[in-house]
Amino acid sequence: MLERTQDISSNSQCISLVEEIIQVVNGETSTPKKKVTQLKAPYTGMVFDTMEEARNYYEEYGRQEGFWIRTRSSSKTRRRLDEVTSRQFVCAHEGKYVPKNTSQKASEENDERDISEIENMKRTGKNCSTVKCGCTASMRIKLDRWSNKWKVSSFQDSHNHKPVTPERRMKMKSNRVMPKAAKILTETFHEENLPIAKVPSILGGPHIGFNNRDCYNHLRNVRYRQLDGANFFWVDARSCMAYHYFGDVATFDTTYKTNKYDMPFAPFTRVNHHLQSIQFGCALLQDETEVTFCGCLRHGLKQWEDVI
Repeated sequence: MLERTQDISSNSQCISLVEEIIQVVNGETSTPKKKVTQLKAPYTGMVFDTMEEARNYYEEYGRQEGFWIRTRSSSKTRRRLDEVTSRQFVCAHEGKYVPKNTSQKASEENDERDISEIENMKRTGKNCSTVKCGCTASMRIKLDRWSNKWKVSSFQDSHNHKPVTPERRMKMKSNRVMPKAAKILTETFHEENLPIAKVPSILGGPHIGFNNRDCYNHLRNVRYRQLDGANFFWVDARSCMAYHYFGDVATFDTTYKTNKYDMPFAPFTRVNHHLQSIQFGCALLQDETEVTFCGCLRHGLKQWEDVI
C-alpha cells in the first residue's frame, strides 16, 4: 500500500512538472511558433547595419515564403586584414547534385576488372537523396566603405521548385529549434526512465520545430558534456607483467571508434615470443590531439611502473 502511494505521488509530481513546462513552452520566445509580421522581399539597395542582420532578415523571409537558405560564398579584402566585404546567400536548393560514380567513369576505362563486377558495385551503391535542383534564388550583400553598412547588391527571387507548405514549414532546417524547456523535459523523462519519444507529442506534436530524434540527439550531447575532458585508461596485473617482459616495443592504434560515445579506442599491443598478440593496456580517449596522446602515454607508463 505504501509503495502504491509513493507511485501515485511521483506520477502527480511528473504531471505537474509537464504542465509547468508546457506553460513555459507556450510563452517562450525562442520557439519559432510565434507569428511574425509580414516581411517585404529584399531589393537592390536595401541597407542593413550588420551582416548578421542581413542574414537574419533573408532567413526570416525564407521561413515566411517556404524555403531555407545557406551561405554560398564570401569575399575578403586584398590586404591582409582578413575582413569580409561581400557575402552571397542562396536558397538551399541551389546547385546540382553530382553522383560520385560519375567521377569513376574515366578510371573504369582503364580498369582491368570484369565489367559485371563494376555493374554490381554500381547496383549496390547508396542512393542518397538531395534537395539541390539548380535553384537560382539568391541575395548578395556588400560592405559600403563610406557608410560602414551592408547593402544588397543583387537579389533574385525566382525559385524552380515548390515552396514548403505552411503545414510543414515547422520542419524546415531553419525552424529546427528545440526550446530549453523541451530539453529539461527530455532530461527529466530520461532520469525517470520514461519514453523520450513522448516529449514532442506532449509539447505540440507536428506543430513544433523538433521531433523525437532531436530529443535523443540532445541526450547524446549531454553525455558528451559530461565526458568532456575525460580519458579512461585500463590496465591489470597481467598486462603489467606482459609489459615487464615484452615492453621494449609496443604498438599504439586509434582506428577503432565504434563505441556508444564515439570515443577513439587505443589499445597497446605487441607480439610475444610465441608470436601471440598480447595487450599492455587500453584507453578510451576524448579526442586525438597531441596533448591527449601524451597524457595517455604518461598515465600508462606510470601504471606499468607502479605495478612492476
